[in-house]
Amino acid sequence: YREKFGRKSNATTVPQVNLSGWISQHVSRRRLPQRIATAPKVVMKLDIEGAEFHVLRMLLKSRVICSLDAVVIEWHLPGGKNDFDDPRLGATRGFRNKFESKVAALDQLGCRVRLIDMDDECT
Repeated sequence: YREKFGRKSNATTVPQVNLSGWISQHVSRRRLPQRIATAPKVVMKLDIEGAEFHVLRMLLKSRVICSLDAVVIEWHLPGGKNDFDDPRLGATRGFRNKFESKVAALDQLGCRVRLIDMDDECT
């Protein structure tokens, strides 16, 4: 950080969580009280600065993405950039289209997750 921006960083260490495992444990296996006629919707917002490619692959591979009703995604270029003039954005769109086609294939197995694009930093 110092070399790149010329100023000191206040780095913070945070614990990592295997999101596929967490969703499997806390969402897929949850038990709702019998008095609830309709299960509540489960929506996940994914804004992880370029890491969404890896995380989405894992969610798809494990199929726990099917435990979610919707995933709101803010797409970034690898490295966290969100510069839509960057020529590498084509790769981002290509990944997104490929990912959507795989989710659509899971639809045949009863997976009804909805993908929603959102950029909450646009003005």
